[in-house]
Amino acid sequence: MNTVYTLSPKGQRECAAEHPMLLRELHDLLRMVDGRRTRADLLATVGKNAITMGGLRWLTASGYIHPSPIATLSGPDSGAQWLAAAPPSELLASVPQDLSSRAALMSQRGALQLRDALVDFMLRSIARHLGDAGDPYRRRVERAGAVTDLLPLLNPVLEAILARAGSQAAAEFADTAALLLRPPEQRTQ
Repeated sequence: MNTVYTLSPKGQRECAAEHPMLLRELHDLLRMVDGRRTRADLLATVGKNAITMGGLRWLTASGYIHPSPIATLSGPDSGAQWLAAAPPSELLASVPQDLSSRAALMSQRGALQLRDALVDFMLRSIARHLGDAGDPYRRRVERAGAVTDLLPLLNPVLEAILARAGSQAAAEFADTAALLLRPPEQRTQ
């Protein structure tokens, strides 16, 4: 049985935001959620990579989307099917599952993709929550050549977001950064 998702109010706000908080891949995935497409359809459309494989679980656990309580699928073979959602505790326990089960060690290409994703996420977060006050952080993030150059910036940026935008924005920043930085071997647990 394939799950159909709908946007929550939080997901609707993120879709309408001028400066999205989510990574580009997750934001693209979120924008495709329409209450009609199945999980398989969504993943087939956006492509499978380390971020989108667990993206629907993460978006669900973070409150951006929720499984449609009374979704029906109609097709030549399937007829109408009721789709049920997993309990929230099960979703939270499985958030990182399937993010990158194939990669035991991060390749150099994977490290560059991770750096690019983290840079993109941090720059959008700085622009969205700090505006011009975030310029010193923005310049340092733009100059970062590796993930190890970005790590010392996470806490100062988090503290600045907390002071300027509040605890919810800071928690979302911290959760997304933690998801991005989770080692591949822990993503399948």
